[in-house]
Amino acid sequence: MILLLTAIDEMGETREFSCQLPRMESGFDLLTYMDANGQTLVKARIVDEGNSLYLPLKAVDGMPTAPIVQELEKNWRQILDEPATVSPVSEAARPEAALTPASEHTMVYFSTSFGLFQEEDLASILQQSRRNNARANITGLLLYLNGSIIQVLEGEKQTLEALYKRIEQDQRHTHVVCVLNRPISHRLFARWSMAYETLTASQLEDIEAIVNSFRGQAPVSSADDAVILKTLKAFYETNR
Repeated sequence: MILLLTAIDEMGETREFSCQLPRMESGFDLLTYMDANGQTLVKARIVDEGNSLYLPLKAVDGMPTAPIVQELEKNWRQILDEPATVSPVSEAARPEAALTPASEHTMVYFSTSFGLFQEEDLASILQQSRRNNARANITGLLLYLNGSIIQVLEGEKQTLEALYKRIEQDQRHTHVVCVLNRPISHRLFARWSMAYETLTASQLEDIEAIVNSFRGQAPVSSADDAVILKTLKAFYETNR
């Protein structure tokens, strides 16, 4: 590493210097020494293995730099050697708190409509659901076949529970049975305020068989829940 510099001495004469440096700090120390002894620094350049770097002369103020560099290195070394710690930030203060797995919840229920829904009935239900769900940040899926209803709801737990109470009291259907009610790691229907699909008889039988095969187990694992939810999503995706 070679330092090439230009300075004006106390007599006003321009002088050129070059010297071999063991470290970058040594170059700053030399510049600081010259500045402190009345030299006016004009230009300073470090050449190392073919690379050239001009040093910021405005940073040279006549004060030794080596102790400062050494202190910085010591402080950084202490920081790097310390184990990582997490600040006790409340969930409400975290910008991503609303999207954390702990706040996401799902409910899945089966029900039977009073009479068969006509297309206009379903259109009205979907329009109302999508409008209300968008305001409440609820997403999900509605599957329907000849009076049989399967609905998936995703959102914040308290919001879903309040909605489910209103669903139970809805006079348009009966035999409302919640088959799934638990936290989830992420939403499967995040893009839809309420996706919709009509089922075939065989598809409905397959879904009921899968759900019933897990409902008798205690406790039901999150892996089992994932099977139920992904099955429902698969029926929707393959029929879009």
